[in-house]
Amino acid sequence: MDDAVYKKILIEQPVGFAYLTILRDESGNPTDYELSDMNSYAQMILKAFKEDIIIGDRLTELMPINHNDRNNLRKLLDDIAVHGGRKETEQYSLDLNHYYYVMAFRFDPDTIIVYFLDMSNMIFQSQLPTRDQFNLVLQQEWERANRNGSVISVIMLDVDDFRNYNDAYGFIQSDQCLYIIAQTIRKVLKRPADFAVRLGSDEFACILPETDLRGAALIGENIRKAIQEINIPHKLSPFLHSVSVSIGAASIVPNQYNSFDDLLCLAESALKSAKSRGKNTVVSKC
Repeated sequence: MDDAVYKKILIEQPVGFAYLTILRDESGNPTDYELSDMNSYAQMILKAFKEDIIIGDRLTELMPINHNDRNNLRKLLDDIAVHGGRKETEQYSLDLNHYYYVMAFRFDPDTIIVYFLDMSNMIFQSQLPTRDQFNLVLQQEWERANRNGSVISVIMLDVDDFRNYNDAYGFIQSDQCLYIIAQTIRKVLKRPADFAVRLGSDEFACILPETDLRGAALIGENIRKAIQEINIPHKLSPFLHSVSVSIGAASIVPNQYNSFDDLLCLAESALKSAKSRGKNTVVSKC
């Protein structure tokens, strides 16, 4: 694909795209990266680091040398500049105050193309609350359950083989897939107190107050079946050829000897067990 085609993609895609020129020392080692082009989405995100960002700015100008985001991005870019290939990462930015996704590859010996997405946009499109809201609501429901001596459950949900899906269908369709899954989860949850969130990327969670382990497992199974019945095509799925999810459910009655971190650990452990058992299944633990 020639440069003109990439320029067209750069302008039209609803994700941040930027061209970075690799600056090298006399030995050919990368020393810095200069912004040579970007689209409006990239500009909006990068303004979090430098309000008057312009073509020609360098990475060292966008982020201070001791800036955690700069250090992480620098490691990724240096690896690509030296070895080529494609790298991607998700990380939390204090400046952006949420998670963002970065993918970069070497376009030619002197140029790296980077695309990135403010993951809060993805969460907004799913119309589900964010990780911060999840932590807040879980704390509130935990304290309420502790006062009342009632049980509380959490469901952790992960889309199976989603990286393969993203590779096969592209970023935009992947986000649409996640939107459908989010809306399906909302439809399954019937009670007003049940709280669904998107934790980031392909991970979801549900807080289920006054729901025991049997009830949580049943809700998890209803979610799994509902998503499978939608039959979203997934040609790289190793067994179903449609999108599926793995689910971990956990329940605890709060007391002075435990915390909601224990509940989350149980749910995460159950999710790992569901993955190890072949995916597209529900595992519950208490």
